[in-house]
Amino acid sequence: MRPVIGITSYAEEVTWGSWVEPAALIPLAYVKAIEKAGGRPLVVPPSDEAIEETLAVLDGILFSGGSDLDPELYGAELHPETTGVREDRDRAEMALLAAALERDMPVLAVCRGSQVLNVARGGDLVQHLPEEVGHEGHKHLPGEWSDHDVKLEPASRVGGLLEAKKIAGMAEVQHVQIAPHLYCGPVVGAANIQLATCSPNFLILESIERWDGFHAEILKKPVRWEQGYVIPPTEPGLGVVLNEEFIARYPYTGSQLHLDMAGRPI
Repeated sequence: MRPVIGITSYAEEVTWGSWVEPAALIPLAYVKAIEKAGGRPLVVPPSDEAIEETLAVLDGILFSGGSDLDPELYGAELHPETTGVREDRDRAEMALLAAALERDMPVLAVCRGSQVLNVARGGDLVQHLPEEVGHEGHKHLPGEWSDHDVKLEPASRVGGLLEAKKIAGMAEVQHVQIAPHLYCGPVVGAANIQLATCSPNFLILESIERWDGFHAEILKKPVRWEQGYVIPPTEPGLGVVLNEEFIARYPYTGSQLHLDMAGRPI
């Protein structure tokens, strides 16, 4: 039986034929991606009612992209560049996410969804990044897909930290900034931090994870952050030491190479 994966929907006024109506909708790419991965997608319109009943029929949930979050949610004033706020969607998704995390339900946060996740966990947002970094390298063109350079870093996938540093050095020669990301566990997270701290062309560390619970217990000393900043460890190597006694309690007994991040022992 396929797992049922919810997708939070946009709530926008749309046009089809001669009709202009408010609608709950999502880009079809989300649906196709979940189907390709073996799931059964289910659209979840914004509503702060029947949260538990909604989650009861889901095996996981994807928080999709969309408009900016209301800055009041994280105690900030509205910036002129913050537009399209949908208070009803904000309220509904914050409630839905809180309940999903309480259940320890698998959650994937995409674009706006990652902002919802950050704010729900007590974080805040930089509403206009160019004011912080001094350029508009991260700004996309409305209605067009765009990209920026990132560094994917798990040793099993791109050849290890030394290879990543070499690629970062090549980017530096071309005056390209890097944004290490893709958190796959605390060891990879530590590698990303080390790459960031030793790269002059480092821009911002992209990571969507709580760094607590099972992931914190894997390490003798958890990775720290304060007010949106990671505190680089000063110990040798990657700066982290595995808690081998704790890890030994959860031996992996599968027959395949395990590369996916898990928030609990498997």
